[in-house]
Amino acid sequence: MQDMKNPGIFFRVAPLLAALVFFPLTLAAEDNRVALTGTGLRITTTQATDGSKASPMTVDTDVPKTEVYLDGIYEGLTPIRLANVVPGIRQLTLKKDGYYTGQYTIEIRPGETKEVYAELVRATGFLSVKGVPENAKIEVDGVAQRGLIVELAEGPHEVTVRAFGYIEKKSDVRITRKNETELVVTLERAPFSVTDFKSKKRAFNPDNPENIGTVVIAFTVSAPGSAELTVLSASGSPVRVIRLQSFETWKQTMRWDGRDEKGNPLADGEYTLSLDARPAPETPGGQGLSEASEAAFRATVKIDRNIVYPNTAPWVGVGATGPVVSGTLMPEGTVLVCTDTLFERDRFNPALSALAGVTDWLEAGIRAGVSSGNGDDAGITVAAGIKAGLNAEQAARFAEGRLRPAFALRYETDLGIAGGPALEYRMGAFAAGINAEIAYGDDDGFFNDPFLSASTGVALRYTVKAFSFAAWGKTGTARDGRDFGTPLESGVGLAVQWIIPKTSLVISGDGGCYFIPDGENQPFARFGFGFVF
Repeated sequence: MQDMKNPGIFFRVAPLLAALVFFPLTLAAEDNRVALTGTGLRITTTQATDGSKASPMTVDTDVPKTEVYLDGIYEGLTPIRLANVVPGIRQLTLKKDGYYTGQYTIEIRPGETKEVYAELVRATGFLSVKGVPENAKIEVDGVAQRGLIVELAEGPHEVTVRAFGYIEKKSDVRITRKNETELVVTLERAPFSVTDFKSKKRAFNPDNPENIGTVVIAFTVSAPGSAELTVLSASGSPVRVIRLQSFETWKQTMRWDGRDEKGNPLADGEYTLSLDARPAPETPGGQGLSEASEAAFRATVKIDRNIVYPNTAPWVGVGATGPVVSGTLMPEGTVLVCTDTLFERDRFNPALSALAGVTDWLEAGIRAGVSSGNGDDAGITVAAGIKAGLNAEQAARFAEGRLRPAFALRYETDLGIAGGPALEYRMGAFAAGINAEIAYGDDDGFFNDPFLSASTGVALRYTVKAFSFAAWGKTGTARDGRDFGTPLESGVGLAVQWIIPKTSLVISGDGGCYFIPDGENQPFARFGFGFVF
């Protein structure tokens, strides 16, 4: 009777109790309603509008062909439609191998259609790997795992355990739901061996900037040890020894910059790289490279200063300074990957691009972007092309390697198909280039109203180590010789490129202005960065 002494409590609590009781009933009166549960079950209820008292139910799951049981009676596999379920409180059971059984209580009412969708929970257990070295790497069914305790789906699995200095071991395990399976692995020490020895370049120019001016030797070892890479001249005399003090993993690389022990640049010619690898003292059964296998651990590379990194960018689909195509090709095997954004008066255009030396006489490039602007200025933009020139041997004989001719064929959305020769003269840090093109297309890239145009451009570039600075100018003819100018009648601009020291990171930019007769001039700026390797 204590509560009756304060009747105000009753009047404050009663409305809350009434809301909790009557709100679900009010919700049930809606024609369409969705019930969400915390067990991965979604039920959509629809009330018949034609007076029908039938109560059909559809059942579906995120895992196909799940067994459906209603009140313990098997009905079929999901997705399934039960035409007329008897009204009342029914028990729905969903079963699927490898998943926990789902059990749900559902109220069926006359005239209602139930749509049931369930998300099954995969049945899992735990794998605990023991007895392995600290640096062990675990893979389950070919997928790398973190840590030595892993949650896995129930059922059979293949476990691979690898550790540097040990022989890889595979084991089969079966995981049971909600249990921890223990796997004790004992690895045997691996005998020392070296495989996959190779040079990543056949030739290189040590005067090229940063990593482009080096050659990398790669090989694989099985256990701890050390190595020496000896560089031999054509006469067999050692000119450089590079030491790698210890191996801590399988994959190893050693880099040579084309210099001797005193840091002096070596002359052009062929050099032999000889690897001498030895196991660490504690490696059991380890042996160094035998005399019989020495040939397998030698590589011949060539220093060739006719291989020149052009300091160009792929903005027009091939290597160019601004819009002026360069006569110098990207070295064979060298790839420049960039992201950049072009800013113009009425639009901006972010894009991805790549430029690659396919062979020592062929270059290919592409730039693809999305232009944001008004009307015809918006859409996808593409520039792609190929450029062919002299190979390294031919370039060395042509004008003492200073003159680089090439021919480029390319496509650009705002221009069409264009092709023409390019020529670049190089003398030390300076380079001067000229390019002429004939183009057929229009300014939307679809050749709806194509026309012929011609253009020519010049570029001057100065390079100091990894930094280059360039100026360019370009002019074009009128459309079919009439008064209508091409989309880019003439223009001038500046371009820069910098490879950050001791990295492969490239920062680039250019800007300028195109002058349109009887039209609005088009200033622009472009900034980008990427990697060259």
